[in-house]
Amino acid sequence: MELQARQQVEINFWKYSPIERPEADSLQVMLDKAIDASIFSDCLKPYAAVFNSAETILELGAGQGWASCFIKRLCPTAFVTTTDISDWALQSIHKWEYIYRVKIDETIACKSYEIPKPDQSIDLIFCFAAAHHFVAHRRTLQEISRVLKPNGHCYYFYEPSCLAFLYSLAHWRVNHKRPEVPEDVLIYPKIEAIARESGLVCTPNFYPHTFRRGGRETLYYMILSKLPYLQRLLPCSINYQFVKP
Repeated sequence: MELQARQQVEINFWKYSPIERPEADSLQVMLDKAIDASIFSDCLKPYAAVFNSAETILELGAGQGWASCFIKRLCPTAFVTTTDISDWALQSIHKWEYIYRVKIDETIACKSYEIPKPDQSIDLIFCFAAAHHFVAHRRTLQEISRVLKPNGHCYYFYEPSCLAFLYSLAHWRVNHKRPEVPEDVLIYPKIEAIARESGLVCTPNFYPHTFRRGGRETLYYMILSKLPYLQRLLPCSINYQFVKP
């Protein structure tokens, strides 16, 4: 599927999804995001000091923006900007602002590679389980490098990743699991190489978190957690850290 067509699917998902469109009030979404929030909180722990010291924080691919609200609650003095390709997704952010008792400073509908911010204006950028939707990774990382301040940080949290020789299998699996929106899998050596080209230092941190929404996945990641050498060989979630020198 061409990039523009994929993007339109993403935009329309948030407009028409029975449980995630703006007018929906789904208990299932609340329960799912509660699980995601627990995982997100665990992902944040090694980088808490970086988040706490950031004055400007921007989320890419935020969906409804629940993770931005989580961050605003943790870092109340930071100026938090929430972005997503779909304005239909961002129209639901008020629900999460109410739940977390916060007010997001700014919401912007934009592509991951067209961030309407000045050069070197953001301390920290993050996304949670969203970068594998970006597709245009080179353009996105170049844009991230442009808007980050010197010594700025970016994090791709909880991203499905693998080596190139397993990409086709991993790609089939994620799209078979959730066919309504095109999914992708990050080839982590490729992401590292693109980051270097973009002037970023990339560190992939393998994250075989064992709590998953399916029994088979839980068992698979339990095995990965016990056998670290397999994490680099087999598909595994990764938390990517990017630093702009």
